[in-house]
Amino acid sequence: MKVVAIIQARAGSTRLPGKIFKSMLGRPMLVHMLERVQKAKKLDAVVLATGDAHADDATAALGASCGVVVFRGSEADVLDRFYKAAQEAGADVVVRLTGDCVLHDPHVIDEVVERFLEKKVDYTSTPANYPEGLDTEVFSFAALERAWREAAIPSEREHVTPYIKNHPELFKIDGRWTSGIGDNSGMHWSVDMQADFDFATAVYAQLYPRNASFNKDDVLALLKQKPELLEINKGGTGFEGLRKSLKEDEGWKLMRRMVLGTVELGMEYGIDGQARPAKDEAFAILDAALAAGIDTFDTASAYGNAEELLGEWITARNCADKVKIISKGSGRADIEQSLKRLGLKALDGYLLHNAQGSFAELQEAKRAGLVKHVGASVYQPEEVRGEFEYVQVPYNALDRRFEKVQDAVVFARSPFLQGLLLMNPADVPPHLLHARPYVEAFQKIAQQFGLSPLQAALLFALHAHPTNVVVFGVKTLPQLHEIIAAARTLLPNGYLDAVRALPVPPDTVVNPTLWKATVV
Repeated sequence: MKVVAIIQARAGSTRLPGKIFKSMLGRPMLVHMLERVQKAKKLDAVVLATGDAHADDATAALGASCGVVVFRGSEADVLDRFYKAAQEAGADVVVRLTGDCVLHDPHVIDEVVERFLEKKVDYTSTPANYPEGLDTEVFSFAALERAWREAAIPSEREHVTPYIKNHPELFKIDGRWTSGIGDNSGMHWSVDMQADFDFATAVYAQLYPRNASFNKDDVLALLKQKPELLEINKGGTGFEGLRKSLKEDEGWKLMRRMVLGTVELGMEYGIDGQARPAKDEAFAILDAALAAGIDTFDTASAYGNAEELLGEWITARNCADKVKIISKGSGRADIEQSLKRLGLKALDGYLLHNAQGSFAELQEAKRAGLVKHVGASVYQPEEVRGEFEYVQVPYNALDRRFEKVQDAVVFARSPFLQGLLLMNPADVPPHLLHARPYVEAFQKIAQQFGLSPLQAALLFALHAHPTNVVVFGVKTLPQLHEIIAAARTLLPNGYLDAVRALPVPPDTVVNPTLWKATVV
């Protein structure tokens, strides 16, 4: 069984740039770290895993000069970097270490590896009573591989092991354990900020000249003798990076609840009179949406050339495995044509457009593996059926008829009511003058809560029912950026209740299919 330590390190630290190269007693900090790790007796190999950008050329060269194997991979997707480094090294057991733990103790590494092998688990880590900065995670390559395949949220990709730790139903995870006496878990020994580097340097200055192989007990004894050293980086935790990632997770999860509709990319649509974007602009919109974390796209055979455009983009970006497509039509023949236009083998979802067509054919297509989820796009609550897995409904601050839909994944379309909610009431077209009082009432509430009409409309669609997925469309890249920013606006207390208290408009206001037929 091959045990491989993989040390992640890169030059581009945001909180202390270039920290791995900072001189500590005349040598780069990373050199000290690698020197200490190589003294562990339970390791069969040590790999330095760094980024593949030019900025880490020096990191790779430094690792090679220290006699460790160097692997270069994705800078942002550290889980991918770890998996590929472990795969290349032929690891059966992976020991995860970080390059900022310059006070690491090879005896601790051996202790945790022994624990892993003895307990026959998928994952274990440092004793809970040890100082932060001796962080050692040990896990099986099989667990790493599954995490690499299935982990999605940013913190799981950046910090390597959260997916394993968050899924005890999938992995055998060692329980909390301690070693020795006393609790030193409140101590912060890793180097995250300048004060941390100053602390580590002070420890090295006291211990390294006398014993280059000093261990954690030597450090603890020093700190007991000279407690003033702990004041150097008092208040640090070493978990600032993880906290930042967890905050980013919330934004990522929010983007996963947003679906970019493509009707505006395939045909003239809406009441704003703005033309649909050219192909290059449409591709830029799709690129930016995916980069922001929006991975689901809504289309239909009736949306002009939207499916063809989306298919060209998927092929050009080679992103079929990164996106989910939901389309609409009337039956299996439409599904097959949609797949052909999109260049895909299967769809995430397919809906009966306007609840018209053969649902039995959609179910047949699902059994044939052409689509994963089936349902319908509807206009009236009575059209919703219990057998629908996906149901797309109009839902916004004025149209709240579908609030009681249950048992299906709800895709709430038209959050802006085709732009009506965002218009200056004075600019409402003549055939919609009967809608003006409702638009004015909505925008008055938005103003009372310090929100723009865009923020107000989007926040209601996103938060009125937190399980709903919101389908929206744009015609320009700036519009997309504006909507993403609006989605991240803090929801004011009381706002949702204020909107729900608005008068219920007639169908001639909330149903766009009736707008042109309305006589004013």
